[in-house]
Amino acid sequence: MLARRWARRPPDARLSAVAASLTDYARAVPLNAVRAVNSATRSNTKDPAQMLRSVRASEQGLWDALDSAGHTGRRIVTVVAALRGVATADQFAFQTRDADADDLAEALGRVVAAGLVEHGDNGSLTLGGRLGASLPIPSLADQSGVNSDVLAIICRNIGAAKPIPARKQARAEAIAAVFADPYQAERVRASLSAPATELMNRIARIGGVGALDSEVIGVEAYHLRYAASSLYNRGIPEYLAKHGPLVALRELASIGIVGVAEWGDEVWIWSEAWPLLDRPFVTDWPVVRPPAVVSVAGSTARMPSIIATLDHALQAWDANPPAVLKNGDARIAKTQVRPTAKSIGSDETTVDLIGRLVIGVGLLLPNVVAASGRGRNRRVEQSWMADPTLVTAWQQASSLDRWLRLLAEWCRPSMDVGEQLLENRALVIWELGALEPATGFADADELATWVAHRHGPVGDQHAVRECIADLRALGAVTADGPLGLTRLGRAALDDPASIGDVIGAGATSAIVQADLTIIAPPDLRHDLTLRLGTIADIESDSAAIVYRLSPERITRAVQAGDNAADIVEFLAELSSVPLTDTVERLVTDAAGRAGRVRVVAATTVVIVTDPADLKTACSVKSAKLTAVSDTVAVSDVAANKVTAALEKKGLAPHVVVDSAADRPRRSSESEAAEALARAAAMRASTGSTSAYMKRHADQIEQEARARTDVAKRLQVTGPLALTPAGAVEQFGSKRSKNAT
Repeated sequence: MLARRWARRPPDARLSAVAASLTDYARAVPLNAVRAVNSATRSNTKDPAQMLRSVRASEQGLWDALDSAGHTGRRIVTVVAALRGVATADQFAFQTRDADADDLAEALGRVVAAGLVEHGDNGSLTLGGRLGASLPIPSLADQSGVNSDVLAIICRNIGAAKPIPARKQARAEAIAAVFADPYQAERVRASLSAPATELMNRIARIGGVGALDSEVIGVEAYHLRYAASSLYNRGIPEYLAKHGPLVALRELASIGIVGVAEWGDEVWIWSEAWPLLDRPFVTDWPVVRPPAVVSVAGSTARMPSIIATLDHALQAWDANPPAVLKNGDARIAKTQVRPTAKSIGSDETTVDLIGRLVIGVGLLLPNVVAASGRGRNRRVEQSWMADPTLVTAWQQASSLDRWLRLLAEWCRPSMDVGEQLLENRALVIWELGALEPATGFADADELATWVAHRHGPVGDQHAVRECIADLRALGAVTADGPLGLTRLGRAALDDPASIGDVIGAGATSAIVQADLTIIAPPDLRHDLTLRLGTIADIESDSAAIVYRLSPERITRAVQAGDNAADIVEFLAELSSVPLTDTVERLVTDAAGRAGRVRVVAATTVVIVTDPADLKTACSVKSAKLTAVSDTVAVSDVAANKVTAALEKKGLAPHVVVDSAADRPRRSSESEAAEALARAAAMRASTGSTSAYMKRHADQIEQEARARTDVAKRLQVTGPLALTPAGAVEQFGSKRSKNAT
């Protein structure tokens, strides 16, 4: 068996909680390693290795390790705990006989390196640290479990000892001795009725070594008092005499096999009675094989298209600021994500991700746009509007720096995204970082299932799938096929400062063909790639990238401020062959559609250049348009709803944004921080000599400086996330030589 094979290994090949290096511990408990690095980064004074030593030695670190030990690892800990904290090699082999040998060996190595279990020289296993005192398994000897008089009743019922011992501990030991003796155990089993035997096995199968809700076995909680063994319990009332599960439960409780919460709702099997069942504590050992790893065709690093999509989304939200959700969630409402995605030619998943990230970075801030009522009846309406100061700095930054800032916000969010989702992001990056370059997981769904098995219960399949979708949208992993980090993604995670070398100079020309396709080299310069993404769709992405000019994208580009002449000039400079007339005509026609219909938010005013378009627009009932001339119509419906209605009709309306004088003033976080700092300084300097007020003013001033330094807010430094290679660097032998 596995335990015996482990015991035969030479001592220096065994893992132990004491001998495991910090690097081994980090591999066993990556989440604790991530927390240690993050804490050291925030403090700027502590060494990550020292932080990890503190985490490993703490009780919280021990429980966090258990929470991410995986389903097999937690079952190992449960088995050892059920054996009162110590399992011999033979006991462990018996208890794990249904487990897969490879899965068990891998999980056992991790729980030992994590300090959850300690391995003895004779092959025994002992619960590590303080787990032994923190994982109580129901026992007859527990003071709170059952009193001494009940133990005396059980001793008489099973003939445990004559005379019955006087001490409670001795009575519990006498009962345990009966169940542990094969001959006596067979005698007790033979005395059980068939319903009692069936119920005993069912409780063991469903509840395991823990407690089980009595309703699962068909017994109501208020009937449990009739099943409990007690000096004052005179049996089951006549009206319940035919209640089969209750009768069987009372039979099991009267001989010390099953415990009953007399005034609760739970039942369980006493730890002393498990030998009677002649079965392991745990029989459910799910096996999830590691996902297959395959080679990923090498590709030239290029700028992900999400940056161009983000610029378009910001323009759309600038024209129609989305409302802030009433529940306070820092994201764009789904009802506004959908029309935004359609208007900019993107998918809803990417637009939703962009919304969450730009809010986290601070590019969008909640602004009050309307208020009504007073006191408890006051109602405030807010919309997400751009922070003018930060957006200006954002637009001046390079596309590469903006992408890095987005990825950094995803890896280390400044806003609450939920602890479990954040932990799964760290786990996904850890597993992707463990792969060799130019390799990937063959199936993303298999990876999600495996992460949930290997790192459960923290690891969650749904959260992992969400993380993978986000990373694909960000361009940090391959867009399709095997799932692996791109060259750009790997460089960004390991060392953001080196990412410029990965991108390189890049090619500057492509072939614009008469059939409206563009054949671009895979290393096309990233600014040219971004510009192409605004006017063309990708048809093929293999050895060369094949784009197709899109009339819809060209129309949206012109509505965003581009013009036909600039687009034609860009294509002419990009193409290594002369442009054909078909390309110029497509650009001209698509650009002409941009100004044919305009929506102005007043009541709502629709202006067209062709009277035929006005007739089409007025035929849209949901827009409720009334013509006031051959080219102008008005409606009392909001401008964004009119726009959506006309888009469905295929008119491609261009929304004209109000002038700055007519719009609510956009809030700036840096300006607000400066104003707050000035007010605090004034209060501290006028009429108060309190040292607290001065310290408070200094603190606010420091925070204001941090908010006004927009360049620093957009700057990205240090590794974005921890990978196995980063763990070796952070916790390697030089850093962890004093770990033990």
